[in-house]
Amino acid sequence: MGTAAMNETKNEYGRKSGTRAAWAMSTAGVIIALSAAMVVSSASPPKATSTVQSDRFFQNLTDEVRTFTVDAALGKNYYQNSKDPSETLNNPLVFSPGDTFFQDGAFYPEGTIPPGSDTFDLDTPGAIGSYKVRGTWITDLDNFNRAMLGDRSAAPAMAFATEILTFGNDGSAILTDGMYPNAYFSARRVILGGTGRFRNAVGEVDAQNIGETSYGCNFRLKFEIHGSHR
Repeated sequence: MGTAAMNETKNEYGRKSGTRAAWAMSTAGVIIALSAAMVVSSASPPKATSTVQSDRFFQNLTDEVRTFTVDAALGKNYYQNSKDPSETLNNPLVFSPGDTFFQDGAFYPEGTIPPGSDTFDLDTPGAIGSYKVRGTWITDLDNFNRAMLGDRSAAPAMAFATEILTFGNDGSAILTDGMYPNAYFSARRVILGGTGRFRNAVGEVDAQNIGETSYGCNFRLKFEIHGSHR
């Protein structure tokens, strides 16, 4: 992502999205919108979840299976409440510690989302459920930009956040909480519980931030469930 051509491509992609300021952009103006503006978009999240895909996923979960992995993509609907609204006047993409946010998206079978920047089409079919996250930023845009460019001295976590993953077939859901990893970092998060097939679930999630689109980060979520999921 270091060439002028790639920068122009990302700027054009960000301009076409038009409806939202997502989480971040490089200080040189490269928009990888992972955002901070207090923006409400009417656009829909990634492709509607597939009952068939979700059913196939559950066919592979037996009482003996306690681990599985999914890929999550943040979608176009992003909402932020800035503690200092004036900070976004000059740059609508700014976020700071203490700002709160909500965003939705979808999740897919492991391996659907390739690592890296601007490598995933949000209209990709085959989602097995919906993804929602709410949280509070604990770092700022500068730290995200540094992490995105590979600076390992950047803050490893960018937010304290709660996720809910709802499967498309029967509404079974898993709730997780903890540190939300910065670009190309990972974090161990706690499984708080669930509903339906996951009503007794407890355990951990290894959340890996694997890249960005113009609407937000992509994550690979490796679940380790220690309670029954039936």
